Amino acid sequence: MKGKILEDKSTAKRFFCELCKKGFKQNSLYQKHLKNVHCLICAKSFPTKMRYEQHIQTIGHKNLIFNKEYQEKLKQPF
Repeated sequence: MKGKILEDKSTAKRFFCELCKKGFKQNSLYQKHLKNVHCLICAKSFPTKMRYEQHIQTIGHKNLIFNKEYQEKLKQPF
């Protein structure tokens, strides 16, 4: 196969976050990333799940977390 480059499917990233451009091999990892790093209420992004959780607690989004509409939004794929 001279002159042809084959893509290694085991390392190919097919899902990309439009907010931070991070790539993922599996849709499930992409969905988890969105729910643990990007605040769906105010559209801010955080480097870790812990920082995201701190944001939820301190900014006042905590009450919205228990809101039924917000819970439904988290269940939907992006």
